[in-house]
Amino acid sequence: MSPTFRGGPRKAPKYWAVKGTHKKQSYRAHSMQVHVYGGVCRYGKSKLLFVTGTSGQDSNYAQVRGKYKGAPYDGVCGAEYTKEVLPVLYGDAKTIFRTPGVDRWAFMQDNAPVQSGGIPWLDRKRQMVIDDWPPKSPDMNRIEHVWAEMHKVIRKQYTKNPSLGLTFAQFKERVKSAWKRVCSISYLRRLTHDPITRLAEVRGMKGGMTGH
Repeated sequence: MSPTFRGGPRKAPKYWAVKGTHKKQSYRAHSMQVHVYGGVCRYGKSKLLFVTGTSGQDSNYAQVRGKYKGAPYDGVCGAEYTKEVLPVLYGDAKTIFRTPGVDRWAFMQDNAPVQSGGIPWLDRKRQMVIDDWPPKSPDMNRIEHVWAEMHKVIRKQYTKNPSLGLTFAQFKERVKSAWKRVCSISYLRRLTHDPITRLAEVRGMKGGMTGH
């Protein structure tokens, strides 16, 4: 549900220089990155949300230490997830399921502490929720396949043109474009096809990778 995509060089390249001379090479010390949340199901996808962890996007929530507020979080905290992420994902899900007339559906998230903090919010909505999903289960957690496909799309664009100079804003647009391109209805239908067979294969592999 929340991968990190990175863009730009990580460190300065090495080069030869005449002894006694020094050539300065400008470079970005740390690559820029985006941290996103999104949801998918058989019938469609939610909005893609850029959250704390995205370069230049500081948290609006401060760490509380006793009676005092400390520095802002450097990643997504429970308050941000519950107040800014969960309502959007839940609202989009209700809209998506309303179109095909699906009345009963479950909101699935893994058991990461940040996401577990949203359980009371979902309970108040009387929403069925699967909250004990393993955080690392690529063959059963469908969103992990989506993140992998998006990474392939973005990486392929850079491989074709390694000298491609993108601003960070343009890089974010590439990520949003990849989300839209990957999450086609045909792809989501294939991704959610025959879950019983997939579960049986995962159990047979004792949690290992399957052929899906």
